[in-house]
Amino acid sequence: MGYRLKLLRESRNLTQAQLAKILNVSTSAVGMYEQGRRTPDRKMLLKYSKFFNVTTDYIIGTVEGPFEIEKLIDYFKNNALLCNGVTCNGVFLNREEAERIFDAMLAAAKTATGNLQAAF
Repeated sequence: MGYRLKLLRESRNLTQAQLAKILNVSTSAVGMYEQGRRTPDRKMLLKYSKFFNVTTDYIIGTVEGPFEIEKLIDYFKNNALLCNGVTCNGVFLNREEAERIFDAMLAAAKTATGNLQAAF
């Protein structure tokens, strides 16, 4: 759950302090929720849900949610960049070229789902 809470916060480009102010909770509490050291109560889950426009089921992990494609692209990006090489149409790419391709994939996914602000 902490990973999803962090993803939600980062999707809005908010710091922990900014989100804490919005949710009327301490910065420390937001950090502990994200680290899994503390579990938000029902009331706090509803605040997160309403603010980020996601279900509480998504937050607690009983259903997959809107960020799964980002997680998948990030997984491929991180693992591909650790390998000895990445190719495209048989041509080896340097790290910068490979990163640009993965970033473009993420932007395309966000655009395709109508999340234009997040893509740019």
